[in-house]
Amino acid sequence: MICNREAPSVEAASIRWAGQVQFVGVAWTGTDEAFQGFIDEHALTFPQISDDAAEVFDRFEVPAQPALVLVAADGTVERLLGAVDDTALDNLLSALVGGAAPSSTVPPSTVPPSTTTSGTGPDGG
Repeated sequence: MICNREAPSVEAASIRWAGQVQFVGVAWTGTDEAFQGFIDEHALTFPQISDDAAEVFDRFEVPAQPALVLVAADGTVERLLGAVDDTALDNLLSALVGGAAPSSTVPPSTVPPSTTTSGTGPDGG
């Protein structure tokens, strides 16, 4: 449930936290071409699903993108609306896995916002 600006950071986090946290991208609306284009443009390697029916968004009470939903192993859900920076994302994930550190040393995204694609992801986020 990320947008263009957050995509590089979330991709980097998915690599840093591999084996500890499962990332799944959820696109709300848009064409199949836009959905695949977003994945390709940002070289996203974690699983992506299309949620045209908004079932995932409804399940987690996400009204719009960007948003982040963390689901702990015990089923506890934390929902964050709006963008999350690299440090905040790592802090949230560390808390989710009981204070552990990332499993990889891949640096957080260093793409400045001015060089990311402007506009929105395939879902309007």
